[in-house]
Amino acid sequence: MTAVDKLTKARTALVLDFPFYGSLALRLRLVADPGVDTAATDGKSVRFNPGFIDGLTAPEVRGLLAHEVLHCAHGHQWRRDGRDLKRWNVSADYAINAILAESGFQLPAGALRAPRFDGQSAEQIYGAMAVDPQAGQAGEPGPSGLPGPSEDTGAGQASDGADGTGAPQPGGAPDPGRCGAIVDGDSADADCPSEADWQVATVQAAKSARAAGDLPGAIARLVDKLTDRSLDWRVVLADFVQRCARNDYDWARPSRRYLQSGFALPSLRSDELPCVVLAVDTSGSIDKPALSRFCAALSDALGAYPTTAHVVCCDTAIQSTAEYSTADLPIDVDPRGGGGTSFRPVFDWIDRQGIEPAALVYFTDLECSEYPDAEPDYPVLWVTPEPARRSAPWGEVLTMG
Repeated sequence: MTAVDKLTKARTALVLDFPFYGSLALRLRLVADPGVDTAATDGKSVRFNPGFIDGLTAPEVRGLLAHEVLHCAHGHQWRRDGRDLKRWNVSADYAINAILAESGFQLPAGALRAPRFDGQSAEQIYGAMAVDPQAGQAGEPGPSGLPGPSEDTGAGQASDGADGTGAPQPGGAPDPGRCGAIVDGDSADADCPSEADWQVATVQAAKSARAAGDLPGAIARLVDKLTDRSLDWRVVLADFVQRCARNDYDWARPSRRYLQSGFALPSLRSDELPCVVLAVDTSGSIDKPALSRFCAALSDALGAYPTTAHVVCCDTAIQSTAEYSTADLPIDVDPRGGGGTSFRPVFDWIDRQGIEPAALVYFTDLECSEYPDAEPDYPVLWVTPEPARRSAPWGEVLTMG
């Protein structure tokens, strides 16, 4: 079995057995690179040395992939901020390996683990190691197949480099823990995901895993932290539209590319986006400048797909409707109405028109309690200009910043 086969099989196992890690692992391209000592990720791909992968067991390969995924979920590629790259890798490893142990993974021999650092961020650990270089010394064995590093792993011995940059040396990114390194994400590469992209993906993967009853406690705590950071609402809105267009991956149609290798992995859905309904609450409490910003952001998100957008203005009744194609964007709403609010007319209008939307995006302050009796079978995103005093009984709620 080749190194690519081992990694592909390991990724399939993650999808089946560890859905949180598996769904995120599918976002990373697998690229063979003999110039890398072990493996390294920039948030776009995992570059790996085939010889190194050949020497690992199947559980260790799964652990390595999960390790790289967790670096991306924590945003380590974008948070180095000029710190020494070798010491940053050591600190980041200490920050996530306890989580991997809790999730039940086995990492390659030499994986860095120090219980004194459990629960700390990479920045906190880096600071502790800068003050006390012995803080990360080897010799603290870890549970669940995570042995402490040997004396030659470089733990606690990383220097700032002669040039002060901490740049990787020939042979690839420094990986003292021998279980997958990180390098900086390339902000100049339009195809390279950003930290915000990975935050959104991590939150969505966690929601799916939680719904399936398979979300480790440490991951739940990570998602709470990410949510507290208040992701840019435009990124969340664009991600919602993308999920409606592609749903990321389709298990009903396995990828032919991987079937030829004997592995069942989901295929990407079409980039086409079925029609979307935009509902605008035109009661007197709606902020028009916020509505303009929202329409601009939604137009940007929809502009990436051939689609049709039905715009419905409603207070206690439908006040106006309009239809936009992708060529007609941006959306320009002239809110008509000004009375009270009822959410039912929009859903009734969709049923009467016989529309089967990919999603309904409803701009409102949620100051209403009149919802349909049953949740619709299409996704609903409620977008509020400010934190709402009420909550929606179903759907996702997004607050603009």
